[in-house]
Amino acid sequence: MAASVRDEFLKPHTSPFLNPRYILAFLLGAAFAALFSAARLSPLGLSIADSILPLPAYPYPYDDNSSTGASPRHVCWWSGRHGGNIADSPDAPWLVERGEGEAERRVPGGVVVVGEECARCVAGRLCAFTIAVQRPAHWDVPRYSAFKGELLVALHGPATLQARVARIDNDARRILVTYRAWDAGDYVVVVRDSCGTLNYSAQHLSQRTHNIANWTLHVASNPHTALPSASRSPSAAAPAAGVGAGEASGDVVGQGVVAQNSGGERMGGEESMAEWWATPCSQGDSGRWLWQDDHYRWVPYPCAPPIPPPSQWASALLARGFREVSFVGDSHQRFLFLHLLFLLSGHVNASLVKSHREMSYLVGRAGQVRMLQGGPEEQVGEEERLSMPLKLNFYWVDGIYENDHYGCTNRGRFSGRDSSFPSISTTADVTIFNGGFWTAAFCQHAERALGVYLPAYLEWAFFQLEHTQNQRSKWRAQRKQEREANGGKAEGEGEEEADSGGPWLVYRSIPPLRTQYRCMQGTNAQVMHMNDVVQGQLERYGVAWLNMWPVELPRFTDTCSGDDPHFTCFTPGNNPHGDGVLSGPVGEAAAYRTVQYILNELS
Repeated sequence: MAASVRDEFLKPHTSPFLNPRYILAFLLGAAFAALFSAARLSPLGLSIADSILPLPAYPYPYDDNSSTGASPRHVCWWSGRHGGNIADSPDAPWLVERGEGEAERRVPGGVVVVGEECARCVAGRLCAFTIAVQRPAHWDVPRYSAFKGELLVALHGPATLQARVARIDNDARRILVTYRAWDAGDYVVVVRDSCGTLNYSAQHLSQRTHNIANWTLHVASNPHTALPSASRSPSAAAPAAGVGAGEASGDVVGQGVVAQNSGGERMGGEESMAEWWATPCSQGDSGRWLWQDDHYRWVPYPCAPPIPPPSQWASALLARGFREVSFVGDSHQRFLFLHLLFLLSGHVNASLVKSHREMSYLVGRAGQVRMLQGGPEEQVGEEERLSMPLKLNFYWVDGIYENDHYGCTNRGRFSGRDSSFPSISTTADVTIFNGGFWTAAFCQHAERALGVYLPAYLEWAFFQLEHTQNQRSKWRAQRKQEREANGGKAEGEGEEEADSGGPWLVYRSIPPLRTQYRCMQGTNAQVMHMNDVVQGQLERYGVAWLNMWPVELPRFTDTCSGDDPHFTCFTPGNNPHGDGVLSGPVGEAAAYRTVQYILNELS
């Protein structure tokens, strides 16, 4: 009987797949694969039942690379195969955001955060990880609306910063996240679902931002870029969803310290020696939002020259040869102009807060100011000009595009200039201008509109610069003659005054979109791309770049009111003149950053 059973088992069959030997081999192989998968995935905290199935079906390009000996993939967060309610997320129950009467929101299945550098990095190093999604959701949109959905990734720890998010090879299902943190320590990484990007239950693009995941990331100290230590750092529960605004006074400091460096190990991976020895200043970073006194404050890096207090700004600018500074652009430029003026004088008039006309002020060395009622073109007597030698101008520009092209509207809404720009001063030492915010907010195809109309705007600015250069050449020649005639000193020239080396033409980055302008009309992913377009065209026109995104983007959710897109808030005072005060940590930090830029990066 035994022989017959053995013969039957070994007997050839018509189909090899029905052979008991093949069936037994298949079952053994399946059991081995299940055990291997369970052992390999158990560190992620997944059940054996979950781990038997692949993670997720698509995409998941980060498999073990045994042929090269690379380390296994590192997963920092996974939404599971079936997803779940945001409120049910075991990783971040305190990050739930629900509006009154809002429908249940779900995180889709198959969202995974992978890469060694989603868990650890080295201070000063450009690190990256990937967010892969099973299906593109709202990212899969037509080419020229490719930024109508977005993910936002923020790091909150010793400092707070926003990571850069971009799709890999234009694949909506693979998203590359890059960041560079200079302050060592532990961070909470927060992924925000903006505009319904990863929300399958959303029926339309929401203007709200919803937190969907968080995990801890450690930034090790870099011995070659070590920064001084600070007395405090935030806990893991530091503000994560739109860092709350601190008091206007004291949220910006001229020079400070940074969080305690910890560790010292060097992470794996290759980087150039230039990057390993880099400093924040060598990478174009001047400061960051540092955790101090239980909130984030804008603090320069130790490598950056200290910023003098506002009471010394006028003297410092004059000492560098900056006697006239012009601001050209929209309401964000107006608030930058007004916040500078407020920090110099201590007050600002309510009539200026929503003004859509040109403005000009004279400023004395002690901070006294006088508004020129006739605007920048008003003639000023020599005696007053000597007593108040600094001049600040603002010129209003409401749009740089053409209406009814690329879905654009509202150009010239307040100025009446729908096809021209204002005449600006040709004697300014530095002119800081912007012009892309209205394009992002009021053009349906903003990227295309910017690409078409930006060159004409830059050519106009360059034409103004040529006129200013001619005026400056005449001024320098006159000064030279006066010095020769007066024994080395020109008429009316203070001993501390110098030549700025200008004129300088500076383009300020397009500010982030906030409140009512986001999602329905554009996103910050779109504005990031538009800033890249602007920066790529500046060099050919001899225009410098003032990048305000490190100041504005980490706290773009700070708000004065629910429908205000600006970072500066006005509070009326109890006086008959309509004077009041300006506040807002981001607006104040932008003013400090502007003065720092003029004093240290232009002169």
